[in-house]
Amino acid sequence: MSSRPSLDLAERLAQRGIDMSSPLRSNSPISSYIICTNPRSGSWLLSEGLTASGLAGNPREWFNVLEEDARIPAEQLSTTPEAAYRIYLQHVRAAATTPNGVFGAKLHYYQFAELPEKLGRLEEYRGLSAFELISTVLRHPRHIWLTRRDKARQALSYFRACQSGEWWRIDGVARPAAALEDPPFDGPAIWKLERVLEANERSWQDYFQRHDIEPLVVVYEDLAADYAGQIARVLQWLRIPGADATAVGTPRLKQQSNPQTEAWLAQYQAFKLAFPDDSADADTAVTPVLSSPLYEQSREAEANRTQVRSTTSGKADRLQSALQQLAALAPATSTVERRSALSRNEFLERYYAANRPVIMRGLTDDWPAIRLWSREHFKRCAGDAQVEIMAGRATDPSYETNIHRHRREIRFADYVDQVFDGGASNDYYLTANNDFFRHPGTEALLGEAPPFTEYLDLAKRLGHTFLWFGPAGSMTPLHHDPCNVFMAQVFGRKRFKIVPAKQWSFVYHYATYFSEVDCEHPDFYHWPLFRHANVQEVVLEPGEVLFMPVGWWHQVRSLETSAMVSFTNFVFPNTFDW
Repeated sequence: MSSRPSLDLAERLAQRGIDMSSPLRSNSPISSYIICTNPRSGSWLLSEGLTASGLAGNPREWFNVLEEDARIPAEQLSTTPEAAYRIYLQHVRAAATTPNGVFGAKLHYYQFAELPEKLGRLEEYRGLSAFELISTVLRHPRHIWLTRRDKARQALSYFRACQSGEWWRIDGVARPAAALEDPPFDGPAIWKLERVLEANERSWQDYFQRHDIEPLVVVYEDLAADYAGQIARVLQWLRIPGADATAVGTPRLKQQSNPQTEAWLAQYQAFKLAFPDDSADADTAVTPVLSSPLYEQSREAEANRTQVRSTTSGKADRLQSALQQLAALAPATSTVERRSALSRNEFLERYYAANRPVIMRGLTDDWPAIRLWSREHFKRCAGDAQVEIMAGRATDPSYETNIHRHRREIRFADYVDQVFDGGASNDYYLTANNDFFRHPGTEALLGEAPPFTEYLDLAKRLGHTFLWFGPAGSMTPLHHDPCNVFMAQVFGRKRFKIVPAKQWSFVYHYATYFSEVDCEHPDFYHWPLFRHANVQEVVLEPGEVLFMPVGWWHQVRSLETSAMVSFTNFVFPNTFDW
């Protein structure tokens, strides 16, 4: 059981603009948990198993100071510390959450103790205790307490990792170049580490008791003996749908103990027998965790693996920053041109391969749809067809990521009347995800919007041609598509707010394709980097075709009752790995 924040906390948060009773944001986790632990307790083993399930978030040490520094992109370091850390929290929320909405994190006690200082950089969290911060930021997480029975072996393992620089072994991964195979034995240092581990263990216990928390207890020795059983036990305790059907694979991590471990253990036990263990000595030995040089060394060594993993992503961030700076020298290259009579080769070289949008005119001049499509024509040609729409969107701020909840079957004639008679609304919309042209009875309308064979593959028409039809006010939030798209406006007008693909670091993406930002009403307090985005606005008129390149961000609103046909069946390659 996890304690809920007190009424006093709720009131204090409300004064800061945080409503704990309101529904979570569209990309906030549905459920969350933290692994409360200390070094060398098997937390990597447990975290890897939960992450590998694909259902239980990505429980890493997200609040390790060097992890934070390595994860904040270089272009964000020029902003204020508050804004930079706010950006990092958004990254954590996305990276630690699996698609089913489960968030996971791992905290050593010293990291937990540092939370008030770290999160206190943000005004709304200033002055809150670690427990209050956990309850607020993670929305009442469940707690897993990972502990280890044999503290002597834990301390030995801790010392060896600190001295050798080797914190884990994985099949196929080379040992760190600087790793020492046989560091010298140091009884007093190991003894102090054991006292630190015991003190932090007591601190976790005190935290659980003070806040009436009953954590799930996982013991390292049990985890090592029955890896699959313990991972399954945690998944079941988290009550994650589908967990019962999840097969637990073989762990990648390899045991690091060796014959030297047993020799050291005997030597350490002899040392402890000779060491005076009265309370005064113990108090002196338990060095405060934040000032212990050895503990600081362990933190740095443990974070080195993060820095190695982040090398590639850091290089990508710097390249991205350079490209953004170069693009700023010639803003006209991001302007959406209007062109006519483009040959296949010019379209390919100037726009498709160059990842540049363009509005094309004249392509639909011969379309029957341009002349015929209307309320009466829709009902006459396909009125009896049973089609699917998205409905009930107005009450769900996450309607795009929750599309499975909004699918409704309806007779097309009834939907047509609803669109034309219902006034402006974003509550119902027929979108590409409804795959209109796959429904029997829609063939006549499909034939009235033929593909542009200069650029599109006629043989791949079905399954790559989509209808968008809805009232004024229908909108799609800021997102990018996983492929290139042609968007042909038949009637009505649509407004597009467009951000270049190379400016992805300004849009606060989540759930792969979507952004936190509302382009129409950007909140620069929460999303400050969006100030740097080059947002272009274009209105697509009837008969015009917009080429939207893969990766370009766009937010779309129908200004009038609108029908649009989109195509993805280009004659050029159009499949990309996201």
